[in-house]
Formats: sequence, structure tokens, C-alpha cells
Amino acid sequence: AERSFSIVAYRLQHPIELDGRLDDWLGQGVEVRALGREHVIEQAVDTDVAPITLWHAIGVYDNDIYGAFQVLDERVLYVDGENARPESADHVRIGIQTPWGEQRRYIVAARGPGPVTAVQVPIDASALAPSAAEPRIQGYWRETVSGFNLELRLPRALVGPRLGFAFADVDDQDPRTIRSIVGSIGPEGRETLGTATVPPPEAVQIV
Repeated sequence: AERSFSIVAYRLQHPIELDGRLDDWLGQGVEVRALGREHVIEQAVDTDVAPITLWHAIGVYDNDIYGAFQVLDERVLYVDGENARPESADHVRIGIQTPWGEQRRYIVAARGPGPVTAVQVPIDASALAPSAAEPRIQGYWRETVSGFNLELRLPRALVGPRLGFAFADVDDQDPRTIRSIVGSIGPEGRETLGTATVPPPEAVQIV
């Protein structure tokens, strides 16, 4: 079932400081919206997913798009080991349709709190293409009492008419399987990118 999912970007008056604190969003009047039970894409049979596990906001300032994610997660799991795949830890997925029509998928995971960089991963999970760091997508991961906050910045030139994101929750230290996914990007092959309403650079109206 294809669910419509529209993402509205706020026009920010000031750039966001990537520190994992959401006060500079709230100070600009941005409403952080919840993704709830209706946005659970898949979950393990034995999982009780809280009605809301992900809040989000998207904003635009100058040539950058910013994302804020506030995640409720009892157990934050980080990437460990030298060759650990980012999918083996709690992570936020970003799906983009570029202005030139290419589908791209990125994953943001962390080895611990602090600055993070996205990696580009194949849309098709069976592809052998390796994941590659995307230094243009930077962020900051901050632990909270109830989970974590993640702030991201990506170049506006990368984002075309469609944008999606999701939080994938991994709870078991071993075997590190994904217990639930909340958002607009499903597992491989079931990509649901929402329509992104990003104001054009020359527009001055508040969205």
C-alpha cells in the first residue's frame, strides 16, 4: 500500500548549528512533527512499538537543507568494529530523488555521540557496490535521556522533488537485526519517498 507522505521544509531565518540540540529550531518557530504507528513500515513479530518513536523537522537556509530527528529509543546501539556495516546499528535512512532524476539512499549511523557523516548505500541491497562516505552530508548525534537527537545538513543541490527518511531500530547486540523501521523509507525494494516541498532559492514566502 503506497502511503502519501509529504515533507514540508520550513524556511529558516538562521542556519542551524549542528550540535544535536533542537532549541535553534524551536526558536525559529519550527514545529517538530511526530511519525507514529501509521508510519511503522515493518517490525519484528514480538516488538511492541511505542505509538511515536520519531519526531522530525526539515528546514532550508540558503543552499543547505537541514533535518532534525528526535528519536525515542530505550537502547541506542552504535556501530562497532572496523568493518561494521552502518545497518548493524541504530540508523537514520535518507532517500533522495536528485534534480536529475537519480534515486539515492544514505544511511547515518554513529560510533558514538558527536559529529557524523552519511554513507551512500546501494538502493538495491543485493548490489555488490560498497557503501561510500558522503562528506557533503554532515550531522551531529547527541544522546538524550530517552534516546538521541540527530541534526543533519545536506546540500540543496542534491535534493530534487522527492525526499524520504526513516529510523531503523536495532536492539540486539547480537545478531543485530532490525526490529522496526519508522518513517517513509521501507526496506530495499519498497522505496516510498515523499514529495518534498522545498522552496526555490529565489522564493521569499514562508512555507
